[in-house]
Amino acid sequence: MKDYILVFKTLFRNQNAGRISSTGKRKLSQNVLTLLCMLPLAVLICIVLGFIATIIPDAESLALIVNAVVSCVQMFALFVTMFTVMNTLYNSPDTPFLNTLPVSHTSVFFAKFTVVYLNTLALMASILLPSLLTLAIVYAALGKAMFYGFFALVFVVILVAPILPLFVITLFSMPISYVGTFFKGKAVLKTVLSLLFYILIMVGYLLLVFFLGSGEKQSGIGSVQMGGTAIAGLGIFAKVMYPNKVLINFSLGLNAGVSFGISLAITVGMLGVMILLAMLFYRRINERRLETNKETSHGAVTYKQSNLLTSLMKKDFKNILRNSYLAMSCLANTLLCPIITAVMFFVSDMQNPPEQTPEYLNSMLKLSFVVMYTLIFLGGTNMMAGLAYTRDGRSFYLSKSLPISPRDSIRAKFVLALIPPAAVLLVQIIIAAALYRIDIVNILLFTVCSALVIVGATALHIYCDMRFGNVNWNTRQDLKQASQGNKGSLLVIFGVAAIGVIALVGGMVLSNYAKLLGGEVAVLSIYWSILFALALATCITGLLVLRYKAEAYYDQIGERKFQPKSNRGLFRSGGSNNNTLMK
Repeated sequence: MKDYILVFKTLFRNQNAGRISSTGKRKLSQNVLTLLCMLPLAVLICIVLGFIATIIPDAESLALIVNAVVSCVQMFALFVTMFTVMNTLYNSPDTPFLNTLPVSHTSVFFAKFTVVYLNTLALMASILLPSLLTLAIVYAALGKAMFYGFFALVFVVILVAPILPLFVITLFSMPISYVGTFFKGKAVLKTVLSLLFYILIMVGYLLLVFFLGSGEKQSGIGSVQMGGTAIAGLGIFAKVMYPNKVLINFSLGLNAGVSFGISLAITVGMLGVMILLAMLFYRRINERRLETNKETSHGAVTYKQSNLLTSLMKKDFKNILRNSYLAMSCLANTLLCPIITAVMFFVSDMQNPPEQTPEYLNSMLKLSFVVMYTLIFLGGTNMMAGLAYTRDGRSFYLSKSLPISPRDSIRAKFVLALIPPAAVLLVQIIIAAALYRIDIVNILLFTVCSALVIVGATALHIYCDMRFGNVNWNTRQDLKQASQGNKGSLLVIFGVAAIGVIALVGGMVLSNYAKLLGGEVAVLSIYWSILFALALATCITGLLVLRYKAEAYYDQIGERKFQPKSNRGLFRSGGSNNNTLMK
């Protein structure tokens, strides 16, 4: 216990250290800034829940609403914190130092787990505390019967809530990370495992949404008055999120004794499983990550000559696959595009639209939806282009010293960044034709407009990375901060997202005036004319900027100094915490 407390205190102090500005003044830590950014979302949720509280009929229904709120915030926290949790637990730069200390690996694991738990707790509490209190206060103010001990026990609910998403992450990530250690020196296989883990989590989430969507369709959720059908739908959600159900029933005094016992058993069980996993895997994960593998060559090495463009692309792509974090950042959004597009077809009403919905309106909805998702995921969030040079890190200086012209380097980055979205676009075309039943003419127009936006957005992303990116980073956290500081890529994302929203909203608006505009053919003509104009403008702008403006920033890429927002880990200057651990 003493070792655990010592390691935890050191990690917590370093991770939540304030930032030092260029003038020497201390700034707020990144965690505090994140919480401040959550305030507008919390206010919006409070307004919605205040209205919902007025139509809740009884305490049992209140419990279902509270369960839905807590569960949704847990899902949000799961996806927001997943990569941070995995990096803190398995890929932290302080691991070699901690391994040299006379402390158990289980103590180190739970010290790090406590740190991520507190960070997740702060994130979730910033939403849950005002939301649940607003819901309970409005409900009680209307004179409806409830257990007033909830106002105190709501803090217990918030304290326990982060355990479930962190348990899910640990349950899946630790065995996969352990399997990945056997591929030391085979980074591609480890990257594939990481991508599979991410996709597994997303598919599980989408299947849950599909299940709940089916329940809502059957129960008729959506009316303003909260009747029995809506309660039945929320009951399905409560059964799925059973750990939350018993905890919330206890906090609201509903069968409190039994609910408390079950909730305590589930919470202790989750912690016990994590302790068991830590004892079985965590030590081995850390030890194998620090092992140095000796690779022996078998036979003579042969070299094949290839052109410069192909060589640069192969080298860049191999570097991405050898770094799981880079692979996640560059490929995750692209790979998720067809998955989300396919699942959303079954979750939404597009498969079986209401009887009163005209066929042409449903067809336009399907078309607009596919166009929007394709443009945003394959064009706007194409991080293969958004991190074109930033991901190189200090190896950029090596490539810069070689006899490679800036134009050849830019061309290789551009072509490589087009390959993944181009491949996924073919999958999107198949999904659009097979599931959404989009006709061949619209498929061709969809392909042309999507390709133009992808080309233009890719070119703009690379230009922005050359202008605002930074290769002077050392750790993954630095890389994350460097990529977040690229304001140009954010503008590209928002711009392409705006085109996607225009594609969706514009299709619906035009369809509502189909008779006035002259029929379905006229609507489609106007729709595709607008989209083609926007796509062509994006493509031409991107290509011209990349061709005539980008080279001027090539030499400036390595000159930008990276200033980390905070010095995290155990190796800050001054070393006071290290000395504490060494005593």
